[in-house]
Amino acid sequence: MTYNVTIEETISETFCIEAESLEEAYKKAIADYNNGPLVLSPGNCTCRQIEVSNPITGETTEWDEF
Repeated sequence: MTYNVTIEETISETFCIEAESLEEAYKKAIADYNNGPLVLSPGNCTCRQIEVSNPITGETTEWDEF
């Protein structure tokens, strides 16, 4: 039988942004992330989870941190 295995990772990295306010820093960070200057690669893995499901029966495990 074939099972679907989903692995999810959460990564984080801190960047310094020059701005006049929190709101401006937020907007600049979103723009920089979407346009490529801010890249979380490889970043710091802060969470890794796994879930296994049976595509026929719909049975799934709970998300489990590993």
